[in-house]
Amino acid sequence: MNKFERAYIFFTVFVTGAAVLVLEILGTRIIAPYYGTTVYVWSALIGVTMLALAAGYFAGGMMADKFPEQKIMYYLVLSSAALFLLMQAGTAPVLKFTDPLGSRTGALAASFILFFPPLMILGMVSPYAVRLASDDIKGLGVTAGTLYAVSTAGSFVGAITAGYFLIPNIGIRLIIQLCALVLALTAGVKLFMSGKKAVSVVLLAVVAVLLLLSSNEQTYGRRFNVVYAKQSAYTNFKIADEAGTRYLVADGACQTGYDMDRGEFIFGYIDMMEQAALSKKGAKDFLVIGLGGGALPHRLNKTGIIPDVVEIDPAIADAARKYFKYRGPVVIDDGRHYVRTCGKKYDVILVDAFSGHSIYQYIFSLEAFTELRSALKEGGLLAVNSVGRMNRDAKGNTVFDEFLSAQAKTLRAAFPQVKVFAAGFGLTNLVLMASQESPATLAGYIDAQVPDGDVMITDDYNPVESMTSSMIEQWRRDATQFFGQDLRI
Repeated sequence: MNKFERAYIFFTVFVTGAAVLVLEILGTRIIAPYYGTTVYVWSALIGVTMLALAAGYFAGGMMADKFPEQKIMYYLVLSSAALFLLMQAGTAPVLKFTDPLGSRTGALAASFILFFPPLMILGMVSPYAVRLASDDIKGLGVTAGTLYAVSTAGSFVGAITAGYFLIPNIGIRLIIQLCALVLALTAGVKLFMSGKKAVSVVLLAVVAVLLLLSSNEQTYGRRFNVVYAKQSAYTNFKIADEAGTRYLVADGACQTGYDMDRGEFIFGYIDMMEQAALSKKGAKDFLVIGLGGGALPHRLNKTGIIPDVVEIDPAIADAARKYFKYRGPVVIDDGRHYVRTCGKKYDVILVDAFSGHSIYQYIFSLEAFTELRSALKEGGLLAVNSVGRMNRDAKGNTVFDEFLSAQAKTLRAAFPQVKVFAAGFGLTNLVLMASQESPATLAGYIDAQVPDGDVMITDDYNPVESMTSSMIEQWRRDATQFFGQDLRI
């Protein structure tokens, strides 16, 4: 083996290592519109990645011993390019097929079907490269260690490139196509130079056809007119119109509803949060954490209040201005980071932060509530938009779900006075109000006398996602029933 061939093998494992991490990070964005970005999704994706690589290492090692030929390794690389494109084409039908399995099993099943094949083939490359690049047994350890180091370096580059540059700036479909193109060229160039001209031309032609068939256009059905779609650094969201109403759909969940004729936001929880904000008499300084389409700041603006607004996603802020007529100021920052570092005290802090079908669990910990309390003036008020379940048992007594009771217990550990108001029974919107003084009553809503639960939510022990899993399932069913499946992809 000459120096060029050896160097090209090292280059190949760098490229395939990068492709593995690009696909792993993309995986959460591919299935998030159906299954969110919960710990279950991440666990499923990482688990499938590890299992696929393990299978690839084993199969690749077996093949490398039986057929120690460079052309076989590059056929594998070329095959992985084709599987990337087939994965893209199969995303919609696979997500629809696995959707009835629920957020946990469905995420695992979708990850297996979509990501296991290309990741396994990529995993087969490394042991092949070790077998081919090892001139003799004496240098096997150094060769293997160096190749796996190069592959890992490629994975680092792939992870940073995907997360910091590709995903925030171009669509997932185009990223997949670029990965397929790089893999195909890596293999095709070497096969062509090795004299496999006919084979390489045919295989590259197959990949080219798949690329041409992999349209970046996406249809959402006739009912909704999608006026804008964006894959940001934080979420995959769409702005969709239907019968005079505009919706912000983020990772498959509706975050904002806006009546375009009246210029008003339509979700009822906004009234609850507005009442909470106005209940603090004499308040001058207001903070809203979480912008969405701008519903809550818009409502406050109509009363003459111009709050400080913190939104983590600049793309969401831009969309709020362009499509929901939001005109106020926005600080692009994480809510907890902002309250720790802003150096400002507020009379009222309003928290309205959701991610797809998930609750931002780190907002509901004892440490988060303590940080929010430290950003309040003496006697200041915290109001948090949340969800929970309240039902009645056979004797007519109110029964609260575990998450609702945990929220109340955690908030009471940070504030001396806490009230919880509910929009109704069943799965319902809640506003949790906390202060050093007894919060006011919200007119027209249930003053839920929520007892402390057994769970204290902390940064160290934060089981919010497991406690809300059944609610997430209901949100997903409701989203499918209203929006259909196509709009969620």
